[in-house]
Amino acid sequence: MPAPTVKCSICNETVLKARTRHIGDGKRACKIHDGIMDIAEEVHAGQLENIAKKRKAERQRHRRRDPEQISTELRCNICQCSAVKVSDILRESLLISKELEIEGHPGALLAGMLDGDDTLGERLRAKFPGKTGLYVYTKEELGDQWPMVVRRTRRALREGIRMFGFVGICVNCVRKLKIPDKMANLPQPPLETMTMLGCIDRALTKADENRRKQSMDERVAFHVANGMNMEMAKAQAKIESPLGFKGEENGLDTN
Repeated sequence: MPAPTVKCSICNETVLKARTRHIGDGKRACKIHDGIMDIAEEVHAGQLENIAKKRKAERQRHRRRDPEQISTELRCNICQCSAVKVSDILRESLLISKELEIEGHPGALLAGMLDGDDTLGERLRAKFPGKTGLYVYTKEELGDQWPMVVRRTRRALREGIRMFGFVGICVNCVRKLKIPDKMANLPQPPLETMTMLGCIDRALTKADENRRKQSMDERVAFHVANGMNMEMAKAQAKIESPLGFKGEENGLDTN
């Protein structure tokens, strides 16, 4: 195969391509001409600079088009929905149920199942608007399903997922991909234990109520002994107690 040849743009001679240099605008010239090597170096440097600018512009365009790459918001690694860890939801559920109990709504965790009261759910949705529960699975927990899960994650995340060995999956993707629900695998206490704990809780609650009632009686007796009449003593005791006061329940004469 013959060596490639080109026509010199200065002397118009046909020469081997290897004996010429590119001088811009698709033209080539013999290396032996004065100043050709300097011109060729400047053209080459300009080409490298243009390539660097194009690559930088391309990276910036990708960042603008894909802002979640630099976002710190917790998301499902498969469907990219906005998420919050299930453990955080459970912790917040306990806090809200305690607040509801103080407000006079005991058993808020079971109220939705028993009587359709969704006060707890409404407060949770207000706490985490637009969020979906997220489980964190390790490679060992997924076992044979690990390769399948990794294939379904975003390409940009796969290297990190393989490196660290865990992945965040929302509850919807858990059901869709038929991944074992981590909550279903939690150990369940026996019925006898739950019954015993319920009896203990009721006994402690009753003892606490009796203690508070006795404290109310003592406040009323103290104020009566200091010269107040019964009505004023009960009113003062009610002010001092955050639980209120009912004289009949405390065995006092309300007449």
